[in-house]
Amino acid sequence: MTVVSSSNTKYKTGVCDVTVPFPDTSATYSYTMMVTPGRVDVVASFEGSNSFQIRRPGSTPSHTCPQYVAETQGVSCTCSATDLGQPAGVVRWVGSPGNQLSLSNVNRTQNGTPFVCEVMWNGVQVQSMVYTVQVAYEATIWSFDVNSVTSDSLTVNTSDTVTLTCRGVGRPSPEMTLSSATQDTIGHIPQGTPSLQDKVTEVTGSVTAQCRDTGIYTCEASNGVGEKQTRRVTVFVRCKPEVLDNRPGDGGRMEIPSLNFTTKAVRLNFHFAAYPTPQLSDIKFFPQRPNATSVAKPVKGNTIQVACSRHPVDLFNVTCAVTVNDITSSDAGFYQAVIGNSLGDVKVLFQVTVNAIMKSPGGEQDSSLGVGAAVGVAVAVMVVIVVVFFVWLWRRHWVLPCAAATEREADVRLESRNVEPQQGIEHHGQGQSDDYEIQDIEGTTPSEYASLKIDDVGLRSVYSKITPTSTSTRTTVTADTGQVYENTDMSSRSPYVNASDYKR
Repeated sequence: MTVVSSSNTKYKTGVCDVTVPFPDTSATYSYTMMVTPGRVDVVASFEGSNSFQIRRPGSTPSHTCPQYVAETQGVSCTCSATDLGQPAGVVRWVGSPGNQLSLSNVNRTQNGTPFVCEVMWNGVQVQSMVYTVQVAYEATIWSFDVNSVTSDSLTVNTSDTVTLTCRGVGRPSPEMTLSSATQDTIGHIPQGTPSLQDKVTEVTGSVTAQCRDTGIYTCEASNGVGEKQTRRVTVFVRCKPEVLDNRPGDGGRMEIPSLNFTTKAVRLNFHFAAYPTPQLSDIKFFPQRPNATSVAKPVKGNTIQVACSRHPVDLFNVTCAVTVNDITSSDAGFYQAVIGNSLGDVKVLFQVTVNAIMKSPGGEQDSSLGVGAAVGVAVAVMVVIVVVFFVWLWRRHWVLPCAAATEREADVRLESRNVEPQQGIEHHGQGQSDDYEIQDIEGTTPSEYASLKIDDVGLRSVYSKITPTSTSTRTTVTADTGQVYENTDMSSRSPYVNASDYKR
């Protein structure tokens, strides 16, 4: 106790510190003080109040720790309480000085380890809660069976019941899904509720096997930890070929596919569902669309080839490729192929046409050669026509328009020869039996055409009129100049006198 003297009185003042334990019972407590000597009871003067409220913490602690901790991962979380009492208590993890919990690189051996968060008040644990570590690990598929057989593949018959069972584990217990070859879900188990104990999750599904059920069946397991796990098993359903589309013809009810062959091999694909893989067992040729009474003809050599193969993913799907090569027009028509396996077969009909320019019964010809030959023939015919036309013009003494432009040039040549008009024209005639008289219309100056040469053929004549005479041994020629020329020898007549074919 500290005593302080008062300067003007006999009284003394002082401050007293008192420490007492908290009571365990919540209540309101008051305190008094006795002064000795004199044993005087004095009401103590407390800072704030002379009474205290004692109250225990009223809330349960909580934490921020995760429900699962993945393997090799860590934990960092806190513990707290909303009501620590009066006076306030303390929140802490048991074994730790504070409310922070830290774990690193956890493993499966730590799964189920408890950690206690407590509220201490008046030196006593008055509230607590337990956090249990659950070490999570990714899902694993233990087994995947088909009809209780564990194998990567299994063969069944049509109409058999196929039962698939998939088992897996993980923490938390995984979601598991079974899918058929057609990607339909045939079994499903949702992700399990939290559990400290590992347990096996099992999902089962079944199908009644049909031809198109051949394929890959899958089991998937996932629980949000790590990657999704997948297991596969292949189921083959034995069946004869079934057409997957309506392209192959069947007696006219379906569309008949057609191939047009030119110079390169062409291909047509047919799609079937079948197992085992079918092959070509027979092929027939019909020049006309077949009916019930049609008689087939043999197929020549290897002109039609058929090869069947299975799709690498859609295992029920078999493609049979029909290849047509090196055929002629006599091979054009309808072909019926029989595709089958040990369980049965199916017939498909297709038509083959041949480009008429390209192919003939006697051989084949490339398209470029055929077109070139046709063009060459057309050009040759045109050349012959033009040549014959010009020969005919020359023999008929037709004057082309271009020859008229050279008329003056011919007159100049005739004048340069300086030949007298009275001289006779002596040339062998054309063997004509009729004589012609060429008379002018106007009769003017003497003509300069007294000495014509063979190179003057084709030039326009100055004679304007030709009339026959009554005598067969005499020819009288009257030119535009009025001069008369006579020739009594028919054997030496000039072709210019024989003008029966001349036309202006």
